[in-house]
Amino acid sequence: MKHQYFADITDYKKYSILRFLSQEEQNSLFIHWMLTPDDQSSDGRHITYLQDSDTWRKYEPDIFDSFTRHLNDKNRSLNVVEDESYLSNATFFNHSIPDEAGGREQAMKSAISLLNHDMVFLDPDNGMEVTSVSYGKKGSSKYVYWHELKSFFDAGSSVLLYQHFARVKREPYITSQVEKMKERIGTNTIVVFQTSWTAFFLLLQDKHLHFINGLEDFQNKWESEIVVHRF
Repeated sequence: MKHQYFADITDYKKYSILRFLSQEEQNSLFIHWMLTPDDQSSDGRHITYLQDSDTWRKYEPDIFDSFTRHLNDKNRSLNVVEDESYLSNATFFNHSIPDEAGGREQAMKSAISLLNHDMVFLDPDNGMEVTSVSYGKKGSSKYVYWHELKSFFDAGSSVLLYQHFARVKREPYITSQVEKMKERIGTNTIVVFQTSWTAFFLLLQDKHLHFINGLEDFQNKWESEIVVHRF
């Protein structure tokens, strides 16, 4: 996650998903930003939806208004999320993630040592590891690696993972990743929240199946903007 992504359309949908999963603050959340430095790319540019309040404000009015206000003030910072309590039952881990393996390992261990929550959200720039970027190499901070995902799940929390779609067919990719996650991580139930450019994979502990009570209502609320799959 980068500060420059704040208030992007995907960011807006993300907080709605997290609010739903918190089940009106009954479930505690641990937000691991997996923070990386801003760059000069155009990523995070999808903010024109804020000019169409008739279409978009209804989903999360308070967040929509906050996003609009802070973008008008040119304030794109994750500090806003923590200060304005979009998720008042959340703990935030805002340490930067380096490419270098030693520093990265220490940051991940620090995060896991603090876990005492129902769910952890991992928010890397890109998502799950790819074969072209090895652990500890340049650009690796943009990914979560399989052994890390398993470590968080094995700590007892359910895990929500952000995944940006590469140039792949969406449904086959989702199905393939779900199969790998079930095999490698050991979860029996995965729910995927699919948007135009991203997917959010929820790996559920058996003790946390109540997280998805009301899933149909959430799907109906967002219609085709967020499509929900359960595996």
